[in-house]
Amino acid sequence: MRNISKPVFIGGGLVLTAIAAFVAFGIFGIQTLFIDDEVSEDNPFAVSAEAEAPADSGAEEPETEADVETETEAPESESEATETEAPETEATPEITTLTTGSFVSSSRYTTVGTGFTITDGTQTFLRFEEFETTNGPDLKVFLRNSDDPDDYLDLGELSGNIGDQNYELPAGIDLDRYDFVDIWCERFSVSFGNAQLAAA
Repeated sequence: MRNISKPVFIGGGLVLTAIAAFVAFGIFGIQTLFIDDEVSEDNPFAVSAEAEAPADSGAEEPETEADVETETEAPESESEATETEAPETEATPEITTLTTGSFVSSSRYTTVGTGFTITDGTQTFLRFEEFETTNGPDLKVFLRNSDDPDDYLDLGELSGNIGDQNYELPAGIDLDRYDFVDIWCERFSVSFGNAQLAAA
């Protein structure tokens, strides 16, 4: 008589392994702990030198007869001369750092870097620099009230667990109230790291 118990045990073991793999990878996203997601976002208020510098073709165009006549013509009146002057350029907005803080690790996870808020008077951003945290599933960026952890703003998904990144803040946000930035794992309800933001 054939022994059929061994194939049954093997088949059952494969099913249990498949279920465990589905729970670990499909539901809990354990694979994210071993995969880095790098980003590199520029400061939102950075202006490149190329954008500010005037274009220079390197060669002067020869003057035409019409150009010479235009240069020699004098304005008919003082008011006409004033109207032909080049308009003043708009003043460059002043960029201000409002708050800043250093990330510290939470639980068994590692988080480092700097978080700070910057504004040009119109828009305000939360920015991370030299940032790195343990990766994980469903990571979010929260601004919290340090006096009331249940009072928070959800700024959306973490752009990457490594690198500089920006998060635009709502207009009129009270940074005295929301003074704590938290890297929060929504799936497991645990903080990966946080930074207390103080006046710069």
